Order: sequence, then structure tokens, then C-alpha cells
Amino acid sequence: MIDVIWNSLLELRRLLSSCDQKNFSVQILYSQSNYHVQLGVAAAGQKPEIKFTFDDKTNYSQINYCWDKNFDVQAQQEIPEDLDFQFIDTYLPYCFSTLKSHKLKRAYGISHYAQSLDGKIATFDGHSKWISDQEDLTHCHRMRSLCDSILIGMNTLRNDKPRLNVRHVKGNNPIKVVVGSSSASFSSLMEYKEKIILFTSESAKILQGVEQVSLPMKAQLPVFIMKHLYKMGIHSVFIEGGSRTSSSFLKNKMIDEIQLYVAPIIFGSGLPNFDLPQIRHVKDAVGFSSHQFKTMGEGMFFKGKVKWNTHKRKRTSIITE
Repeated sequence: MIDVIWNSLLELRRLLSSCDQKNFSVQILYSQSNYHVQLGVAAAGQKPEIKFTFDDKTNYSQINYCWDKNFDVQAQQEIPEDLDFQFIDTYLPYCFSTLKSHKLKRAYGISHYAQSLDGKIATFDGHSKWISDQEDLTHCHRMRSLCDSILIGMNTLRNDKPRLNVRHVKGNNPIKVVVGSSSASFSSLMEYKEKIILFTSESAKILQGVEQVSLPMKAQLPVFIMKHLYKMGIHSVFIEGGSRTSSSFLKNKMIDEIQLYVAPIIFGSGLPNFDLPQIRHVKDAVGFSSHQFKTMGEGMFFKGKVKWNTHKRKRTSIITE
């Protein structure tokens, strides 16, 4: 059933990616194997909603979601522990990334790390394979297929030689975005036909098959990148860059959500996950408007929506599967 639900979410994302902030139509979006998804807009003054219906469920036959003016999705009842419902709750919000992007007038940013218990994402030599396990790897490939693009820095390209495609799940490969110079080899990215975009401030050599965008000398570069991607019709960015790249986007408030897979290992040394300016008070830490923990494979998975300019935090929700 997970595969059936996943296919419906891919279709839902495709449909919502072609909408603007106002245009929705009432329709049956997906129906298969006693499972139905209906997307619609309610009458004036009522909340629009999405209905997920399982004809063969006995205890829970339907779950409804609404979304607010910022296109944040909320379930209208407590989410059952059934894996089918938990799966919907995990991935449904990313179907709305395009609409969130239109609201922000820039690309919507989601950052993912795999880290040790002591907050290290690699050894000092840059070795990081494999901190995550198969379940987190599958999750990353689902996120890649739900986002328009995937972004890394030059060190990740040089050290990991990633392909940045979708191999472990059904879905389209994202556009590949690299920030840095053209000094590293792009050969690993060129195995597939998806567009490659290089943002660079150097007078880089012209690379065949790579679209190059010059970074301005005086600008907040992450802000420029996210706004430029939006102008290019790229509305969501899955940031898998290392500490330097992701921290730069976080410093400039260009990351809207952070995902962390925490593996049950301790390095004791190595490269930290975040590199941010020093703060003097706990209240100055980066906070989250909502967040949750759940078990994932052998580790723990955290995801939270970053909330800027606030010290208030909601209670953490812990979900086990």
C-alpha cells in the first residue's frame, strides 16, 4: 500500500506544482486499490481540504488535512500509528512547496544532515559514508523526487562524487545545483540528463552541459541564489551540502526546514553539522515553530520548521514507528 500512496503523492505534487496561490479545482485526484485521494476547495468561508480514504480500513477509514494561508498542512484529527497514515503525514507537506515558494517569492529551502550522536557529519578527512542507514537513504531519495532541485557545495562534489539522482524510489530526478568553483570534476553529475546549474563568483571556465550563473560581488549569496532559482521556475531546494554550505544558507535565513538523521554512533572528533556565529544566550538559538522526532531505521529522525525572530517554542512531539 505504501507504493500506492507514494504514487498518489507524486501525482498530488505534480498537480499542485502547476497551481498558483488561488487556483484549485475540486476533483478526484487519485484512486487505486480501495484507496482514494480527493483534493478540493470548500465553499467560501470554509477551509479547503484533502481527503485520504481507505475503503478496506476498519478502525480508521479516512483522514482529512487542511492548509492555512502559508500553505502549512494540518491534520484534522490525531494521526493513527498505522504506517500508511504516518507515511502520508511525513510526505504530504512537501507537495505544497511550490505554493509556499510563491508566497515567499523565492525557492523553499529544506536542509538534510546525517550525523553522529555528538553532532558530526564527517571525519576530519571528510569521510561520511555511511552515517545514515538504508531507511534514511530511501527517505532522502523520496525528498529528492518531491523537490525541484538538490543543492550541494564544491567540497561535497569533490569528496563524495555524488550522482544526486533518484534511484531507490519512483520519481523524477531533481535539477542539480552546485555552489562554488568549477575546479572539481562534474563527471558524476553528468551520468543523467537533468540540468546542472553552477553558481560561481569566479571567472570559471565554461563547462559543457553546465549552466553557469555568476554570483554578484556584493550580495547575500544564499539570498541571491534562492531568488534566482525562483525566477528560473525552481520552487523547492533540497540542500544536501556540507556544514559550510548549509550553515551559510541557515545564517541568511534561506532554510525553511531542517531534517536530521541521528545515527547511534559517536565520533569524538570530526566536522560539525552547523557552523554559526557565537551566541551569548540560549534565547538567541535557532528555534522551530513546529518539530518532531521519530525512530527511523537504527537511528532517530528530527524535522522542524525554522522560526525566525522568536524565542517561543512548541512542545516536541515524539513519534515511534
